[in-house]
Amino acid sequence: MKKNKKVCIIGGGPAGLTAAYQLTKKGQKVSVYEADKIIGGMSKTIKLWGQLVDLGPHRFFSDDPRVNKLWLEVVGDKYSMVNRKTRIYFDNKFFDYPLKPLNALFNLGFFRSTLCVISYIKYKVFPQRNKENFETWVINRFGKELYEIFFKSYSEKLWGIKCDKLDIDFASQRIKKLSLYEAIKNSFFSNNNSHKTLVDLFAYPKKGTGYVYNNFKNKITKLGGKVILKKRIKSLKIMKNDVLVKFSNGKLERFDHVISTMPITNLVNNLNNVPRLVKKNISNLYFRNTILVYLKINKKRYFLTNGFICIQKI
Repeated sequence: MKKNKKVCIIGGGPAGLTAAYQLTKKGQKVSVYEADKIIGGMSKTIKLWGQLVDLGPHRFFSDDPRVNKLWLEVVGDKYSMVNRKTRIYFDNKFFDYPLKPLNALFNLGFFRSTLCVISYIKYKVFPQRNKENFETWVINRFGKELYEIFFKSYSEKLWGIKCDKLDIDFASQRIKKLSLYEAIKNSFFSNNNSHKTLVDLFAYPKKGTGYVYNNFKNKITKLGGKVILKKRIKSLKIMKNDVLVKFSNGKLERFDHVISTMPITNLVNNLNNVPRLVKKNISNLYFRNTILVYLKINKKRYFLTNGFICIQKI
């Protein structure tokens, strides 16, 4: 892209702000428009009870040097390495995750643990075939017993879709190449978890995840870009050489390029000349919602063991 192109970025979340920062560094004229009054999207940090709290769990770890370099460029040394602690609550007991065999054996009991191992061996020797979905993928890696105990109900509650209807690509992205054997081997023989699902430490900004995106905003502004809050896009009209953007207040502005991070349903409905079939198909898409419950705890810093929330004094 040549310099001095006028770029509109819709959405001030992680994707939009990262794109804006990279483009402003290359000399582009970038304007970010965020409908909310706070930047950060689903990774924002908000003020609550005189404290800073995040929207849900956001652990940062990556084996991509480019991502790490960019993150450190924005955060600097204002972060801490935090011990991850994740547990599954099942049958009135807490199970450590990643799997710790002694903990799992004690909680499940000898009989149930034996069934899990037998089930795992069974599906390693006789894996299910010709069923490319989440259910089959997990059963072949963990056995049916563990699948039904830990994976099935959680996944179906979270996504609102039956596991045999979830795509196999979703499984490989969420759980990567982890298997029961790898989890057990890791817990006994290795302290350096290379598998993303088994990471024990993660980086966390000292002022919450929103600190990353506030720094992005400051850097974008210093480089000549704009980050405009409480500005909603009403429609996009694709012209021959540019894009005409109409804002909710009726103002029109032309841009050489537009990058959208808004929900794809909104984007399609805001575009001009969208084929009827595309609009029909897009109307069939739906999104899962999240309800966050915050508990006020008399501590300066606290990480919950399940569904991590960090609370810090401002």
